[in-house]
Amino acid sequence: LPACAKFGVSLLGLGQCLGQVLAIASESQLQDDTCLADGSGCSSPAVHSSGYYWPQGRGPPSNFGQSPYVFGNSKCNWTTSLKWKWHHERGRYHTIVVGKPIIDHERNIYLAIMHGIRKFSADGELLWSWDVEDVRISPVVNSPAIMGGTLYNCQANGTVFALSMESGKLLWQQTVSPVIEADQGFVTAYAGMVFLDADRHAYDHNRTVIPNKIVALNGSTGNLLWEFFPDPGVWNFLPHFPQDGSMVFQTWNGAAYRVNLTTGEQIWRSGPTSGGWTDGGAALGSNSVLYTVSRESSYHELHGGGPQPGGLRAYRVSDGKLLWQKLDFVEGIFTYPVVGRLSQNAPLSVIVGVGYLPGLPVK
Repeated sequence: LPACAKFGVSLLGLGQCLGQVLAIASESQLQDDTCLADGSGCSSPAVHSSGYYWPQGRGPPSNFGQSPYVFGNSKCNWTTSLKWKWHHERGRYHTIVVGKPIIDHERNIYLAIMHGIRKFSADGELLWSWDVEDVRISPVVNSPAIMGGTLYNCQANGTVFALSMESGKLLWQQTVSPVIEADQGFVTAYAGMVFLDADRHAYDHNRTVIPNKIVALNGSTGNLLWEFFPDPGVWNFLPHFPQDGSMVFQTWNGAAYRVNLTTGEQIWRSGPTSGGWTDGGAALGSNSVLYTVSRESSYHELHGGGPQPGGLRAYRVSDGKLLWQKLDFVEGIFTYPVVGRLSQNAPLSVIVGVGYLPGLPVK
């Protein structure tokens, strides 16, 4: 999310492990030259065409691979520009932030925590709270999404829920599986539908892979529309929408799928059929190419096996053709690429972080 200069209230989003406090930058840092990344609308901060400033964990659905906002010229000084902060009413370490902050058209902020959802005004006023029945059994586990006046998220017990953005009232609940794993996943909403992955997506005690499933729900009713079972599975599932009636996404080993939005039927699959694991994800470029990431070794070799090479692959959306791949990065890729132009007339570039996923501290 763009910092300081370019948003009515820019977020210092603290992650799942350290996310007990939400900090907001002062509006006095704003400039009058905010514009979209395509160079249009350079005036006051503009609401994205989705209707909201930042409606999902990685922004608007059409911009999961590149922010629609650009940086301005203001200096960022978080020491002097913090406007407000929040922690759980029962103590600073009582809960954990599990998702990325969401911003609606009025600059209200929605925060997912293990205990539920909180809505704040731009000035930090708590507008409403919604809590799960028992956080020990059914904590909230993913980044939420907003669409058409409704907020969507899910719980570890396999429940997907919808809340009124205005009041926080529960609109519907739907059980889609016995369990939804907790990591840094996303609930996504697009074209009146809600998408997420469900079931376990790890390995059993015999180190046998357990593929999970993707579910699509009706955003108004919560009714199940379809299920899809990718091979081998998805981790931190984040689909991309080419705006042609389909969605594309990557599996945890760097393969790619294209699926019909309405029916859930597979259009194509391309890429490796075995090996590899990452908790990173794909990015869709404006050139209709999907870029996937990987670590070229299995999940059970993640810790203690030493560095393993990382991979970056490019698939053409129309037919799934592998355009190119680079599989000799010195270590794995466990993040999401960014696809954009480094200057106005430059060609598209793919930028991604490369580095080993750390394990727990060992004394």
